[in-house]
Amino acid sequence: MCEFLRIMLGKEGYAVKTHTSAHQAISELKQSVSDQGKRFDLVITDLMMPEMSGLELLKAGQKTDPNLDFIVMTAYGSIDTAVEALKSGAHDYITKPFKIEEIKIAIKNSIEQRLLKKQNIVLKENLATGFESFIGASPGIIEIKRLAAKAAGSDVTVLITGESGTGKEVLARAIHAESRRNSAQFLSLNCAALPETLLESELFGHIRGSFTGAVKDKIGLFAAATDGTFFLDEISETSPAIQAKLLRVLEEKE
Repeated sequence: MCEFLRIMLGKEGYAVKTHTSAHQAISELKQSVSDQGKRFDLVITDLMMPEMSGLELLKAGQKTDPNLDFIVMTAYGSIDTAVEALKSGAHDYITKPFKIEEIKIAIKNSIEQRLLKKQNIVLKENLATGFESFIGASPGIIEIKRLAAKAAGSDVTVLITGESGTGKEVLARAIHAESRRNSAQFLSLNCAALPETLLESELFGHIRGSFTGAVKDKIGLFAAATDGTFFLDEISETSPAIQAKLLRVLEEKE
């Protein structure tokens, strides 16, 4: 498998190093962090290995380099192991046997997300954060900041209304930045941009084989946003069936 991935990914233009020993992999990761030009962007690991599990390797690798992404592969796929891998910090989880296109897409998504993170760091260094991003001293802006600060100090569900372009997501991000959840993810989804079946899958996840095209288990965004913030844009455009399920999640927290 290592040699297959090395050849396949090499043809895609990636610089690839392979190890059949988890301890050797950790040793090389430790050596790479001292040289920015030699740092790794991504580790692809099997879940079940002789020396240690893939999750143990993931934890050791992220302790060495917190910015390192992991994709975990396994032939023993289940929702529980997928949740554990993602909660441990894995970028993605792939069940074997997998199609070549699956691993290519997972790697592409990881690299793109890594680039976005770097860009966001630069932007955050140059932009005001939290409620400082709201400029103005009108009674309306002052009241918005007061209510937003109150919301940031709690775990309540917040409804933000307003015309398109008025800054609803900006306000949501400001609330997240000022809350105790700011060390976790801020996820957003435009509900109007997806058909109902795909929207439900994105929100709540699915298991492999539950419908045509479901080639692997998928964690929903509600689960992925645990301990963070999930912003649902254009929620009024969802169907009554989706709204009923959303209401249950918001009311019952399940």
